[in-house]
Amino acid sequence: MNRIDLNKAPWRDFDYPRLMENELDGEWPAGSRYFSVEELPLYPFAGDGEHAALTVEKVDMTTRDLAVRVADILGVGGAAVGYAGMKDRDAVTVQSFTITGVEEEAAADAFTEAGAKVLSATRHRNKLRLGHLAANRFEVRLRGGDLKIASDALQELTRLGLPNYFGPQRFGAKGDNAREGYRFLVGEIRRKKVGRWKRDLIIS
Repeated sequence: MNRIDLNKAPWRDFDYPRLMENELDGEWPAGSRYFSVEELPLYPFAGDGEHAALTVEKVDMTTRDLAVRVADILGVGGAAVGYAGMKDRDAVTVQSFTITGVEEEAAADAFTEAGAKVLSATRHRNKLRLGHLAANRFEVRLRGGDLKIASDALQELTRLGLPNYFGPQRFGAKGDNAREGYRFLVGEIRRKKVGRWKRDLIIS
């Protein structure tokens, strides 16, 4: 399986279909305050159980970075921290975490120290795992543009939905996630030699 040359990757020049003939012509400025992601839970937390369960808001950090910081602060292994999905770094994101065998007050203090804002803290009976979410709600803030065209586009999006285009986020920084995933599946890479985070990426 050949490695992808990201400089020549097909998604760079692909003429993606457009929802409307008229372009909105707005500007998407750089900065996390123009992009937000809210995780919608698959189920409510039970209120009891062996796992601290928290919903937090983070800004300008990845899910993994936050999980690692919290684990270090609490002195627990990385496997004790569970989450349902990987959220963007350059964004304001809201998502839930579970931590095994820790009081929710201590977990809340750890998330605060790690730079996140704690929105709620309770307990739950199982660890959150990838995929334990109903959906993600995205908000993109544009500057300028035609509001009438934007309103028409939103109506069409509501009616038709939005295609899930993806490229480097799934193929990896070096373009070799598919090759590495294949090697993992056929046993060329041993499970114990691949960390949880990388394993989740290459098989996604």
